[in-house]
Amino acid sequence: MNTEIEHETKFLLCAAKKKSSWDRPTKTILTSSEIKINGVGDHLITYYDDENDSLLKAGHTFRLTLRRKDGIDKHRATLKLNRSNTNTVRTCEEFHWPLSKELSPFLNSINTFDFPLDMKIIFCSAYIANITFEKKCWIRVKRYTLDINGVNCNLDICKTNKGVYFEELETEDPITEEWVDFLRARYGVNWLSNVNKYKRTRLVNEM
Repeated sequence: MNTEIEHETKFLLCAAKKKSSWDRPTKTILTSSEIKINGVGDHLITYYDDENDSLLKAGHTFRLTLRRKDGIDKHRATLKLNRSNTNTVRTCEEFHWPLSKELSPFLNSINTFDFPLDMKIIFCSAYIANITFEKKCWIRVKRYTLDINGVNCNLDICKTNKGVYFEELETEDPITEEWVDFLRARYGVNWLSNVNKYKRTRLVNEM
């Protein structure tokens, strides 16, 4: 098991659309000669929740991810607990485990009874225990790792299981108002977002 604290600032580049062509901020960023693309990865992320959508309501996420970056497979299960959420920065505590036959994104339901012991302990400490999780939705993500004016960013082009696209730019680096102003003026990035990918996927799938 690996753990980490994430402090994330996110910008919404495109809220929802039924076509795969890039919108202006995304196209402007990815075609800019001033921006360095440090890597490209492909993720298949499957989200699970209980029948009452308890994780969604609390701002938490339980996901199983098949990911490939620079030719290397890095599959894992993640519990992401929402610790604070402001208009600009979302702080989460993340726990990661390797995938297994009991933790497979090809399963329609998963029960915490089948989790490894250390995973059960973490879920219990978060008051999530003896629950059957159901597959709620999934997204395919094309992730571009970028350096934008000295700030490390991920630009994600996401396609949901219902064929809806949305695009986000996020960073875990500390940022300044001057950098945000630069992003707005140079690339047309205007919308800060405090909505996680799980909630965004559920929202756009209902459109």
